[in-house]
Amino acid sequence: MTKRKLWQLLWRHYRTLLLTAGGVLLLVGIKEGYSIAHNPSRYVAQNVSSFALMEATHLRMETVVAIIVSLVLGVALFLSDNFTNFNQYLFSLPVARKQIYRRKIGLLIGMLVSAYMLAELFLD
Repeated sequence: MTKRKLWQLLWRHYRTLLLTAGGVLLLVGIKEGYSIAHNPSRYVAQNVSSFALMEATHLRMETVVAIIVSLVLGVALFLSDNFTNFNQYLFSLPVARKQIYRRKIGLLIGMLVSAYMLAELFLD
């Protein structure tokens, strides 16, 4: 089995979960961007050289949601296989477990980074 086939198999199995997590991060980015645009007095610059805006409490909603989504997505990505018996199917394939693990982590990190970067675009 090639790396591309494994990636396609994992994408087909996890796409709903990954796209939902990406959608949540995008919606939070849009909401936060809307809040900054309509009420900029609540946000202050961190320092003179920084362009990132933070709320006066020094805690951004987008950061908190990104941490929660990454934890939930990481746990769901690996534990859902036990409940659906998808792990038995994956382990029966002629692919090393290390390669399956790396592809799952790649999907997780790729989705989180791309969704977070898109959400940051809405802040500007």
